[in-house]
Amino acid sequence: MALTTQTKILRALQEGEIQRVGSSDTIKVNVRMLAATNKPLEEMVKEKTFREDLYYRLNVVRVQLPPLRERKEDVPQLIDFVLKRLARDSKIGRKTISPEALTLLNQYRWPGNVRELENLIYRSAVLAQGERILIKDLPQEVVQAIDGGPSADTADSSAAAEGINESLKDEDLIGQALSDPSDAFYRDLRETHGKNILEHAERALIARALKESDGKQVKAAEILGMTRATLRKRIDQYDLG
Repeated sequence: MALTTQTKILRALQEGEIQRVGSSDTIKVNVRMLAATNKPLEEMVKEKTFREDLYYRLNVVRVQLPPLRERKEDVPQLIDFVLKRLARDSKIGRKTISPEALTLLNQYRWPGNVRELENLIYRSAVLAQGERILIKDLPQEVVQAIDGGPSADTADSSAAAEGINESLKDEDLIGQALSDPSDAFYRDLRETHGKNILEHAERALIARALKESDGKQVKAAEILGMTRATLRKRIDQYDLG
């Protein structure tokens, strides 16, 4: 903001007066101002690029809003809000997001904060073929940033990691099954995987829990609500490590 503009804003706040562009008439106003910025105003005051008197005039009640990566609990509500707004504006039909895709986005760091979330959801909603946004509809660079592979301190073998990643892809098929519950779809799903759909879904959920817990079976068992012994049997059954 230019210093001349800062001066005009300061005058409006202090005197309660403004002048229209091109006019010399003074108009009395009674307003309450809300200001937002992502700039380091304290440093700008020291550098003389932001007026100190305006800074203190604005800095009456200060609200510090953490970046989105520090308030992940807001992600589901923000996604729901964006999808409803897109449907209201007739940009897309009414859509929801699958639990698997939402779990993935809750792990993302959101360097672009809420604006990045809005753009990502709009893009994914446009690409989604059904009424639900699946993992396959999310930008690949985001999915890769989240599922970059096992951490260095994880004791999983490479074979186990490959099994988990393969099952994570299965979540997309589960989401498709839920959005298209036709007999033909289920038949194709059974023929493709050679197992019943419930086992297919359980394998994907266990893989997701292992991914979220960095391979720690005790934590994964807590996420899934089963005993560690039962989880160990399922891991052996589905060859997940």
